[in-house]
Amino acid sequence: MGPKVMHGMGTALLVVAGLALAIQGYIENFAAQFFVGVLTAALTLGPLTWFGLRDWLPLHARRAAAMISIYLITLLGIEAGWRIQSALHTEPPLPAFYNYQTAREDPNGFRRWWSANVERFLNQFDEFAMKDPSGLNPYVLIPNHDHKTFESKIHVNALGFRGREIERTKGNRFRIVAIGESTTWGLTFQPEDRTWPELLEKWIAERFQCARPVEVINAGMPGWTLANQIKRFGNDIWPLKPDLLLSYHGYNGFDWFFFGLDSVNAIAPPLLPERPSWILGGLERTVLLSSFRSRYNKQREGADPLAGVALLNNPYGRLYQRLIQVSRAHDTKVVISTFNMAVNGESPEEVVRFYEFTVPDVRMRIRANELHNRMVLSLSDRPGVQVIDTGPGVDGAYLDGYVDLAHMTQQGRERFAESLLAGLETSIGAGTRADCVRKR
Repeated sequence: MGPKVMHGMGTALLVVAGLALAIQGYIENFAAQFFVGVLTAALTLGPLTWFGLRDWLPLHARRAAAMISIYLITLLGIEAGWRIQSALHTEPPLPAFYNYQTAREDPNGFRRWWSANVERFLNQFDEFAMKDPSGLNPYVLIPNHDHKTFESKIHVNALGFRGREIERTKGNRFRIVAIGESTTWGLTFQPEDRTWPELLEKWIAERFQCARPVEVINAGMPGWTLANQIKRFGNDIWPLKPDLLLSYHGYNGFDWFFFGLDSVNAIAPPLLPERPSWILGGLERTVLLSSFRSRYNKQREGADPLAGVALLNNPYGRLYQRLIQVSRAHDTKVVISTFNMAVNGESPEEVVRFYEFTVPDVRMRIRANELHNRMVLSLSDRPGVQVIDTGPGVDGAYLDGYVDLAHMTQQGRERFAESLLAGLETSIGAGTRADCVRKR
């Protein structure tokens, strides 16, 4: 084998090695490995190929290699400039949270806030949650624990619920246990923020005269579904002997609609991983989202109409029926709230498109929530069940009621608690176990 062939093979191997190093660094988000690989490939395809293989490669091949080298070096230059500019530029401080109005006025700030705070909350999860000792659920809150989420101080009491300490023995209290997801647990931001179960208890005490003190326990859990809540009943809920079980579930169970009903049988949104290259990562995200939206819109256009769907026969419907069944067996009334989001089927198109930035399948979730609320409302004729439509003034209140698609601002939680309280008056009013009358 002659020296020219050996030199050509060595150059080719060096190019392949550089590209392989760059690809691995890109996929695994190792910036140093990615840039070293790109630089190796660029220098090999450029000067080394142009001068070292002039007698081995035809001119057009060396020109093509040189052009690719120029593109790679240009990419490195732009990436380096962007990083230097980012390092020298001081971003203005971010507010504690954004609602739709402030996010529209400062889209770049909202993107920074979303990325930083979602990552921050996920990283904090291990600080207040632990593996479920019973093995029934993947995790539970750490009892007797204080932590801080954003600027909000959170206390988990000895029984493992968010909020003040409570006695396991009910005594003379009328006890309401609120079950739900993170939207019940409460994504609070400021020290003065309050969860809606806390507001509900406070306002009942302030506005009603009751034969028995009314206590509201926050049994919400981030990331849980109604199935998770039902699993914990035997160990955590029924020992409290609740008089009323108040359910605010929805978002975390939408998958049961996505994959259980033909009318919303849709694909999952793409994962958008971090990449070491600002340019290539942006192009990848654009392609992934464009492909997703194209396929998603085709499925959505061909979806069956909502009418005629056997809602209670899907897994979510069966869980609600199970909730009613076990509650009736424990002589506990069930109150179920409809679920609310920042946008619904009547929201302006530009607002829906805005929420697609953080939730690419927002249109599918709007559709699933329509199904969920229709299903919940159909349960209102069951004995021992009350359904409260909390939607008016809350569902679709994107202007000031939400910090994201499902989690409310403090103003949103207050509206929601007011709506619940108005509906609950029939369950805690005169002649009930609580025997409450409004104060004059």
